[in-house]
Amino acid sequence: MRPGARTRALVAGWVLLAANALASPDTGPSATCRCFGGSPTRLSLTPRKAEAVCGHLDADGNPAFFPLACGGLYFGGAGVGLPLPWALPTSGIGVFNVRCDGTTLTLLPTTAAEIGGTGICTSAGCQLGPPVPVPNGRHGEAGTSACVVARTSEDLSGTADCASGAMSISVALVEDTFVNGDLFPYRCRGGAAPGKGCTTDEDCGPDGSCANDVGRCRAGPTPGAPCVLDDDCGSGGTCESGRCASGRTVGVGCASDGDCDGVDGKCETLIQPCPICNRATRACDGGPRDGLPCEPGTVESGGAGTPSVDCPPAPRNRQGRVRLRGTLETGPTTRIAADLADQANVFCGYCRNKLTNRFADPAARCSSNAACAALPGFTSCGQRTAGAFTSSDVARRIVVHGVPAGELNGTVRTHSPVLAGVFCIPPGSSLSSDLAADLPGAAVISFSVLMEVR
Repeated sequence: MRPGARTRALVAGWVLLAANALASPDTGPSATCRCFGGSPTRLSLTPRKAEAVCGHLDADGNPAFFPLACGGLYFGGAGVGLPLPWALPTSGIGVFNVRCDGTTLTLLPTTAAEIGGTGICTSAGCQLGPPVPVPNGRHGEAGTSACVVARTSEDLSGTADCASGAMSISVALVEDTFVNGDLFPYRCRGGAAPGKGCTTDEDCGPDGSCANDVGRCRAGPTPGAPCVLDDDCGSGGTCESGRCASGRTVGVGCASDGDCDGVDGKCETLIQPCPICNRATRACDGGPRDGLPCEPGTVESGGAGTPSVDCPPAPRNRQGRVRLRGTLETGPTTRIAADLADQANVFCGYCRNKLTNRFADPAARCSSNAACAALPGFTSCGQRTAGAFTSSDVARRIVVHGVPAGELNGTVRTHSPVLAGVFCIPPGSSLSSDLAADLPGAAVISFSVLMEVR
């Protein structure tokens, strides 16, 4: 397994986490509340697909040289070896209690007991939605695909304004990464449990068959045929870990949307690194709760079910842990890099050994070498690699911009704000994961949400 690839998932969860943890019941009306004729009792935010631009990177003398897409997660410096951005999930919901004073809504955390489940509560220790699959579709690297589970490390909190729709959410999260590879290289077709992992037809019961779910041929004499290796596809063909779900080459193997001819081409992965809740049996497929009851969510592309809070990954496969703390806002956020004594263009400094580029454990934030003087062996302040998100280390400024919801006037109870923020990610518990994601370094999270106030 390639050291860097172990935690592709690394930060895919962080957003999911941030994306999953946003919503609210109520702690009682205030006599001074001036929100649309009375106190709102709930504010819920559900992530949704976004395709706009939510920011950019500036370099000295070269402003806006690199756009930052909405609905994505960027991380690392000039040494990041992973394709960015990571797409954020479009499912998940959380709940906040609300206190109203004037036009200000104070968002307060909820417990699992209050709202009937850990997947949507926002107090310390709550899991933020279901596990997040982070498939690695690079050729031959499906085995490094991961599953990320995010939890709150502290109570989440925030504010919203009824007059402008502006919002700010403070998040403190820890995410665990489980490197599972593809849990379902073969799946049942037909039978009593379609989509369930299998090894033989007998596993699928009467009228069921165990079918290849590893890959599909691209090019060669048999495009679209099931495959495990390139040789299965004949001369000039390759075996890819995805298949075109739309475009002019539906069913043909693909590694990215660009492989599916047409402006609407979409490549769906065949890799499923998280256990799923099978929609036919309403039981977990894979993981330590395999065969036990679960509640499925919406169907994920290419699968027979969806990750569920009821279907966790196997603890033995945990490879790393990372912590994330910061603020998501509907306004603009700018972070400017500093030129430090041992490294230029540093957005997020941590005490390190500048010869080995190893970082102090526990992680120690810094803004100069002087702040690291008391840590023998880790007396240099810097990132793993300078800059942010690109192969060049010239990024000087990160700019992201959210979009407020607009007036919460009581007539329209659903709105579509954009939340965005710039974070610093410290070194994690796994060196191989840190090398893959080029951490410590900066991160950007941005996503559109459906907000409901009631």
